[in-house]
Amino acid sequence: MKSIIRKNAVGGLVGFFLISLLAVGVNAEPVVKEWRIQCINVITGPYAFFGEAIAFTMDQAVKDINNAGGIAGKPVAIDYYDEAMDPAKTVTELNKFIDKSLVIIGPISANVSPAAMPIYTRHKAFAIPPFLSPFVAEQYQPWMITGIPPMQKMPILPIKEWLKRNPGMKTVVQFTWPLDPLWIAEANSQRAVMEEAGIKVFDVECSAGVDMGSAVVKAMDRKPEGYTINVGPVETAKIVKELDKRGVKDKGKIIIFANADDAALFELGAGYLDGCYNWGSKDNNSSSPRWQSLKKRYIAKYPGSRSISAVVPICYDMVYLVKLAIENTGATGNAAKLQEERAKLMSYSRNIKNFPGVLYDYDFVNGFPQWRVYLLQVKNNELIRVEEYLNLKW
Repeated sequence: MKSIIRKNAVGGLVGFFLISLLAVGVNAEPVVKEWRIQCINVITGPYAFFGEAIAFTMDQAVKDINNAGGIAGKPVAIDYYDEAMDPAKTVTELNKFIDKSLVIIGPISANVSPAAMPIYTRHKAFAIPPFLSPFVAEQYQPWMITGIPPMQKMPILPIKEWLKRNPGMKTVVQFTWPLDPLWIAEANSQRAVMEEAGIKVFDVECSAGVDMGSAVVKAMDRKPEGYTINVGPVETAKIVKELDKRGVKDKGKIIIFANADDAALFELGAGYLDGCYNWGSKDNNSSSPRWQSLKKRYIAKYPGSRSISAVVPICYDMVYLVKLAIENTGATGNAAKLQEERAKLMSYSRNIKNFPGVLYDYDFVNGFPQWRVYLLQVKNNELIRVEEYLNLKW
């Protein structure tokens, strides 16, 4: 089996991709022969396995777009740059082309976003940071589009359902990743739901690349009845294994957050995950023909993958958002009208009805996508949908 786990892949949800297109007036002919996409991705470092999934996904989106006639009749291609989850390196790469980029997608990693956003604002760039912390995003409204809704709201209904399925819990430990503000926001939301239900919640901090045994021992000293895991996929697998080794056999007492949904989790955690719950926005078994096609290609690339990384549908959709925005604003690639076109694209993209996502259609409202939310459970080492929450207001 070809593994998707790369050397030094130690977890955490990141990816970071930046699209820059020189692209004005509706129905105008593009002046470019080819749309160039600059993608600042995680090519090296501990998160490189996410970067590989992102590159594969974006390449598939480009392939599908080009097979259907391109963007406004012109082909699209991607140039990749390495950000290595380093704010300074990200800024260096960004400054290479921000003066001439019509559309910027990224960064994904929350620790990089604060460094990039002031540059976007100064240049009045049309930026689509796919995993921007909601708190950072609010600071830059209305000149901002993001690839996710306010993530601190997403766990509320799934966590409530998880509590119903585990009545009587009085103490819960959360494994958290303190360096990622987006993940901390999600953990804080989970805590609020549980504390409202009268549950004592204790946080145990984890870091990439360290042994999870000590974190699990510290957690079990609290004698909790349940566990939430808000760390990366590799660390999550290690934590579940350590809990199992120390006697936690009822995996329904464990709920894993959205960003750990990656094939690395299921590869490393095989044999230990069944029964664990998960909340997220991705139904891996969606019947959408486009999703089934993409899923088939992903599994062909990574044989044995039973769950596709949570970054995949988001990255795929953001490439299509660029296509939709350019075609519906008539962008042409006229560099002399760069600022005018940026403004048009931002105005169009902040509010879109029935955006054709690869999993399902959804709206963009004031710069935030309106996703569905799912409670899922691992069965036979695969996530199966348990509950679906529709028409949520973010």
